[in-house]
Amino acid sequence: MAEGSSVSELKSAFEEAVEDYLELCNLNGKEPEKMYKGSFNVRITPELHKQAAQRALIEGKSLNQYVEEAIEKYSAKEQK
Repeated sequence: MAEGSSVSELKSAFEEAVEDYLELCNLNGKEPEKMYKGSFNVRITPELHKQAAQRALIEGKSLNQYVEEAIEKYSAKEQK
């Protein structure tokens, strides 16, 4: 597979790479991996939002750090 030197060539090379990957997955009987970007929206009650923000502040963390740690702890617990 060659790299492209224009936008259309790059797009074509990318599409070819994706097609090759999907074909390889199919040949090996595997599901293609889904890519995650690491951000998502979560809808919670205003009261839970307030509680989490207050706990994060008390612990000297951002709300984002606090939620990430909570998800890590919960996910690790679920895997046991």
